[in-house]
Parts: sequence; structure tokens; C-alpha cells
Amino acid sequence: MTDEEIIAQALRHFAEDEEWERSIREEYREDMRFRAGKQWPAARERERRAANRPVHVHNRLPTYISSVTNEVRQNKPSVSFTPVEEADTETAKILRGMARHIQYDSGASMAYETAMDCSVTGSFGAFRMVSQYCKEQGQRFKQELKILEIVDPLCVYGVLRPAIMREKCRHAFVVTTMSREDYRRQYGESADFTSFAESNTTGWVTRDEVRIAEYWWVETKKVKLAQLEDGTELEWDLLPQEAMDAGIVKDTRYDDEDTVHWCKMNGAEILPDTKTEWVGSSIPIYAVLAAQTVVDGVAELYSLIRFMRSPSQLINYGKSRIAEVLQMVPISPFIGVEGQFAGHEHEWAAANVQPMPYLEYAPVTIDGKPAARPERNVYEPPIVALSAFVAQEVDELKAITGIFDPSLGDKSNETSGRAILARQQQSTSTNMHFQNNLKYAHEQCGRDLAEAIPKIYDTNRVVRILGEDETSKWVKINEPVEDEVKNDVAHSAGRYDVAVSFGRAYNSKRLETFDAMSTMAQADPGFLPKFGDIVFANSDLAGADRIAERYKRMLPPGLSEEGEDQEIKIPPQVQARVQATEQQNEQLVAALNQMTDAVAAKRMEYESRERIEMIRQQAESIRTLAKLESAENVELLRQEIAALGRKIEESRPAEGPEEGR
Repeated sequence: MTDEEIIAQALRHFAEDEEWERSIREEYREDMRFRAGKQWPAARERERRAANRPVHVHNRLPTYISSVTNEVRQNKPSVSFTPVEEADTETAKILRGMARHIQYDSGASMAYETAMDCSVTGSFGAFRMVSQYCKEQGQRFKQELKILEIVDPLCVYGVLRPAIMREKCRHAFVVTTMSREDYRRQYGESADFTSFAESNTTGWVTRDEVRIAEYWWVETKKVKLAQLEDGTELEWDLLPQEAMDAGIVKDTRYDDEDTVHWCKMNGAEILPDTKTEWVGSSIPIYAVLAAQTVVDGVAELYSLIRFMRSPSQLINYGKSRIAEVLQMVPISPFIGVEGQFAGHEHEWAAANVQPMPYLEYAPVTIDGKPAARPERNVYEPPIVALSAFVAQEVDELKAITGIFDPSLGDKSNETSGRAILARQQQSTSTNMHFQNNLKYAHEQCGRDLAEAIPKIYDTNRVVRILGEDETSKWVKINEPVEDEVKNDVAHSAGRYDVAVSFGRAYNSKRLETFDAMSTMAQADPGFLPKFGDIVFANSDLAGADRIAERYKRMLPPGLSEEGEDQEIKIPPQVQARVQATEQQNEQLVAALNQMTDAVAAKRMEYESRERIEMIRQQAESIRTLAKLESAENVELLRQEIAALGRKIEESRPAEGPEEGR
């Protein structure tokens, strides 16, 4: 397509996405406002503030949100690759280690946590994968993959509908807005903004701001495939002419091949030097959804707090009403007849603010008639009823989310540890869909990693890989070795299944392992001598690594390296002596081989001479036989010749040259 066609297509796609996602985005914004504590309707808040009435906000939502998102922070997602059919197991291990390093080096955990937090709070989040040039000296012409967070998923368009409908994403936008001044500083005068702003009604360019969008789209073309008689599959255009002439094509068919394109645009034009192709076959932007459903053909997303908004407003209203009632209730006054407080006005005036040991009054009125003592006029505001109303709405929050007191850290009716754990697990199970949706997005990211790594890391280079215990090591990939390529990631054949699992972070599992092993050591006195190195390797105690190393040196020979891949460090002096010994051994072996060949040659020469002599004697006997006339002598001579022949046969070597027969 031409640039003009791409721009027209992008504007049409953006308008469709903006309309389709409008209600979802409005609800997202309202959820985010509630999470931030903006829970009063704007008009009602203005009225109350103008009347000097309390406008309290008792925001309980972050606690419920954290109880779900922190579960993901404790249980990190991990991607693994399993080889299928002809795929290489060793390559799968390297891919797994490279994927861990890419996630670690990118800070991908922050990307996952941000996407999860936005999903729980506002109903959807997102993260992305990009390729960029390395920053290290000597590597700046090589690219690497990064997984980046998307702080505000409202800047992403086009990924929600395919994610909800379980379809492949065909286009997407990542939008930013900047001022005209910032645009000119970064991109120069690339468009006539005046004329464009006057004719454009989509909001891409205004008089003050410019919308910049990364536009991703997928183009599909038909590809003819050929299958040979041996099962090999090739594209028809790559099929050698010899194969066509030989008639070894078994079958042909057409298949769809997707190509992902990317550019940056401002609504009027594609920015210079920003149009390229992505190495994978899918758009590398991943939506993380909340609860979802389709009602009357319209997709709906529901965050954790979507139905908590009304109870939260009622709690705020109840708390504000309590504050208002307390503010309006006067301090309970004393009531008495006129003249009873004469002479003691100061003491009675201070009775509500100071502890008075006693109060005096005149027992008569001003006209001298007897009067009863003054009484306090007691008024009890309806605080208890209002508090019960608030408590009822708090219970509504728990019922809506399925998150109860044990999960919030509060004491509940459960007393046994098993019952408390069961209630906590119930809260986790109720909101498991948030974690599962993150898993689905992570699986797609893993598939794209398996596809992109061989194309990005396609040269002979050294990369860092991470193990499950987060220990790193450097390996060479695509390294030519004689007639093969070692760790050939760039040309790895086969398919890899992607699996994502959630498990506690390695440090947490390590500390749990140390606690469990400490309990075993207390129960079994013989445990530490056998497993002490493993016990202290999982400890955070000061000097634990030295203790583990000492226990390792004390292990019996049969246990010292069992099940471990240990790298033995040899001093340089010892390495030199070992190399010298190896060279000497090679020289001795070569000399021994020469001597063995010489002995074998001498032996063959000796055996050949002996056989020749025996044959000469046999021939001489035959000539003598021809001269004899006596039958008796002939018979005796024949027996002698037969015996001589048997002797020759017995002296013949088991394996020898055929010459000399």
C-alpha cells in the first residue's frame, strides 16, 4: 500500500476502535477515579461544600485491590518451552534461559504487575514487546528484545475486541499526545498543521496538540506450499528446479502467511524513517482482561471494583452523616429556673469543658419560691443506627468481591489454622480469573518470544541466560564449530510448546526450603552431615555460603557431586602440567603405534619366507615322484607330500595376504 492508503486505513480503523471501546473506556476512567478516592458525584460534592457540609471519603478499595494483585507479585509468571517433534531439547533450554534474561533485563515483572493492577482496578491492562538496539559498546549494531510496561492502557486501541472475542489482533494503536512545540523539536516541520487542523475533525491535530500513534497492521497473502515424497515441506517459490523435473512433488496447497507492519503517523502523514516490518507474525501488544461477557452482542468488562462503587458511596454518605450529626448536636445544657445560678455563673459555664468537683445552686427562684435542682438536657444522636448502616455496606463490599476478613488481615470467626486457610483460599479462587487472564496474555507473549528470538539473535554472539534460581551464565549461540553450529538458535528447526506457570518467587521458595530442612535436621541428627551444604545454600544467615562450602568439602566421595553440575577450577600451574602430560602421552602413543606396525611387517615377512620354503620343498617332491617307477615308492611319497601339505596348512597365519599361495 502507498502511504496515503495506509493513512486512510489507519484513520478508519481508529474511528472504529474508538467507537467500539467507548463505553469500556468510560467505565475504566470511573473505576480509576473511585480507586483514587474521587467517589462523590461532582454536582453533589459541590453542593455540600458550598453548604459547608461534610464530604468524607473512606476509601476501602485499595485494600481489596492489593489482596488480588499482591497474589501475582508473590507468584511470578514463568514461561517455559517444550520441544515438539524434531525440535531440539538443548535449544529449548537456551530459549528458556534467554526468555528469563529478557524478562529480567527488561524489568518485565513491573510490566506484568502494572497490567494486572489496571485490569483489577479498571477492567483491562496491557504490556508490549519491542526490539531495540543494544547500548553496550561493540554491540550497538545488534538488536535485543524487551518487554515493556504500558502505564496507561487507555493509550492502546484495537486490542480489546480481538482479546474478548478470542480472535487474532489485525491492527492496533499506541497513542501519545504532545504539544506542537514538542512535536517540532522531535520531528521537525513535517506537516502543514494549519490546513490539516481546519479540515480534520477526528482530533488527531488541534491548534495546540498533535496526536502521534504507532500503527500496527497485519497483511495476509496466499502462499503455495509443496510437499515432497519424503515429507519435506517447502514454499513453491523456494522449490529447486531439479525437484520439479524429478517429479518428486507429492502434494500442493495454499496457506495464509501474515506479515506485521509498523509505522508512526500523525493522522496526516507517516513520519520519516518509521515504516518497517516486525519479525513475528503477531502484533506484540498483549491485553490483560478482567471478567468479561457479551450482552446483546455488546462486550462488557467488569473490574473488581465495578460493583463496589455504590456501596462505597453509601459508606461515604453514612460516615459524612455521622460527622454532620455530631457537628450539629449541641453540648448537653443544664436547665434550671431563673435565679438558681446566681453567684455561680462561672462554675456552671465551665462545667462542660472542665472537670468540676462540685456545683452550687440556689434552691429558690428569683421570687423566693422553692425550686428543684437543675437538670442536664440529654440528647443521644442516632450514631448507633448510622454505624450499623455503614457496617452493612462494608459487608456488601466483602460479598461482592469474595474477599473476607482473613484475606484482609482481620480477625474472623474462624479459629483453627485450617479454617482460616480455607477462607483465604476461597478469596483466591473467587478472583482466579484475573490471574488466568494474565496467564493467557503471557502465553501469547511466550509464543512470540519463541518466534522472535531466532530472528533477532541470529548472529554469532554471547548472551546471558538465567536459570530457575535466577543465577546467570553466559553462553555462545550460533557459534560455528567445524561442520556444524553450536547452540544454533538462529536456525532452530521445529516447534516449541509454550507453558506458563505461576509459582512463588525463588527467594521465597528458598527460605521455605531452609525452614523445612531445619525441621528435618532437628528430627534427624544424621541429616546435616549429608545435606548441610544444601541447607545453608538456601539460608540468608550471615556467612551461610562459607558454611555450605565447608559442609560440601566434608561430604563423602559418593555424595560430593551427585546430581550437581560443578565447575572445577584448576590453577594455571596445574593446567600447564596437565597439558604437558597430555602432549607427552600423545607422543608415546604415536611411537607405540609405529613400533607395532614395524613388528607386524616383520612378522608377515618371516611368515612369507617360511611358506615359500615349504612350497619349494613340495615342488621338489613332486618332481621326484615323476621320476619313480615303483608304485610302492610312489604311494609312500604321496603320503609324505600329504603330510607336508597339512603342515603347511597348520603353519598358515589366521589372517594374511593372499600373495604367496
